[in-house]
Amino acid sequence: MDAWSLVKVVNGAMKAVGLSTGVVGTVVSGPIGVAVGATLYVKKWIDSENSKIFESVKKREGCPHIVMLEGSPPTPSAVLYVADHGGVAWKFGESALYFWHKEITFRPNIFSEAFVRGSNGVKWIRDTASFSSSVTRPGEGYGCSECRKANSTRNQGAQHK
Repeated sequence: MDAWSLVKVVNGAMKAVGLSTGVVGTVVSGPIGVAVGATLYVKKWIDSENSKIFESVKKREGCPHIVMLEGSPPTPSAVLYVADHGGVAWKFGESALYFWHKEITFRPNIFSEAFVRGSNGVKWIRDTASFSSSVTRPGEGYGCSECRKANSTRNQGAQHK
């Protein structure tokens, strides 16, 4: 980031928090403005990196209906989200990001842990065998029902041509 961009970020951040950006305001609030500006810049960078990861997860799983859960660390958020909304929340590897799908039968291709509703609250799943034993597999297979429906409609249309 060049010096002029940093000045614009600090100036915008100071205006956002209601601080004057005149000579006196800059001298008095300079460290505050720099701290706020730097925080906003880092947050924007992290959000853009997380959105890249989110898009790659949707592409890898082949489903646009996946949601990325907010919160850092998101573990309590993921548990509460599943408790409130059902479905399945998961993460992969050492990532702190959790993803969610509204259908409990949606099994991610890659996951290191997942949360689903259990008989007494939310159940923590750490492998595919545990997932298979806790979730009844639908007759049409795992995956997103909306995506399966769209694919079958598309395939039927291609067969009729």
